[in-house]
Amino acid sequence: IDAQAEDGRIYARFNQIGTGTGRYSSSGPNLQNIGGRKGMGALKSVFSAAPGNYLVGSDLDQAHLKIIANIWKIPLLRECFIDGKDPHSLLAYAIFGKRFKNAEGWAKVGGFSLINKPPKNSKALAMREIAKTFRYASIYWASPATVWQVLTSTETGGAPNEYELSVYDRLKARLPYYDFKKRDVYLFHKKWLKAEPEWFDAWQNCLDDYQLRGYMEEPVLGRRSGGLSDGKKNEVVNFEVLAAEGSIMRLAEAAIIAAYPFRGPEGLGLIHQCHDSVSLELRAPSGFDVAGWVKAAKAAKKNGHPAPALPAKVERARRIVEEAMCVDIPGWDIPITAEADVGYTLADV
Repeated sequence: IDAQAEDGRIYARFNQIGTGTGRYSSSGPNLQNIGGRKGMGALKSVFSAAPGNYLVGSDLDQAHLKIIANIWKIPLLRECFIDGKDPHSLLAYAIFGKRFKNAEGWAKVGGFSLINKPPKNSKALAMREIAKTFRYASIYWASPATVWQVLTSTETGGAPNEYELSVYDRLKARLPYYDFKKRDVYLFHKKWLKAEPEWFDAWQNCLDDYQLRGYMEEPVLGRRSGGLSDGKKNEVVNFEVLAAEGSIMRLAEAAIIAAYPFRGPEGLGLIHQCHDSVSLELRAPSGFDVAGWVKAAKAAKKNGHPAPALPAKVERARRIVEEAMCVDIPGWDIPITAEADVGYTLADV
């Protein structure tokens, strides 16, 4: 398929067999990597609905951690989801202790909390981002040295009044891991496994299963892996989680496509998929200014007010997509949840 078709749109290839875990890959161009790197999120605003249309988007809420909580049974992780705690704040507290509890920013949300996220552009949020990046870099048995490489190449958002900072402090505000040393990450790794020691047992169990059977089996649709790089531990450990995410998304997408067929009477339907997220483009009801609605919704949120009501047809589409993404997996007590948003560009949804 040509990158740009006669209708002026860009069409990529979504490949079903390009990854060992069964997740889709994209090529010609790779539209799954739009704004994938931190600091490039604005690129998503280039991709917008055609005149007279609107977008509905949704992604799974902390998909990997919820899958792991269900299949690996990490107690502290399960506690977070059962009690409504934020797993990244809990890890930040385990790593940083009082430094995180007393970090600048908590006053804006009523004080230190393991439920509410720290406010934007605060030191507390930067520390949570460190813990979040560390967790996602570590959960598939990555070595501390590999985690250090990930941390020191990851960008986060800026700090308040950045123009008042020195060049060095401005750099550290944008890259809070800038001067991290490997010994810092080794210390984080030690504190993390002390707080959640069950991770190592989960990894070792995966490796033992693979060495015994010669394949891994994911827990949702029961798909089996092939050979995984001669038992390379990282691929073995991440297979069942990434493959389960792919299976969950296939179930969600099937429900979405049933409700909104591609190029059906309601519009184009499903136009974009990226691992645990989807976007649809649908025809807007007469008189609905989606860009204006997004602007009003952002202003309302900033002032602590609810978003303006959506037209009934648009709200119905939002609810259908949201319900399709909340997949019920038999035997799982940590539910797979999602929220759907309406917007004009991919950045909105």
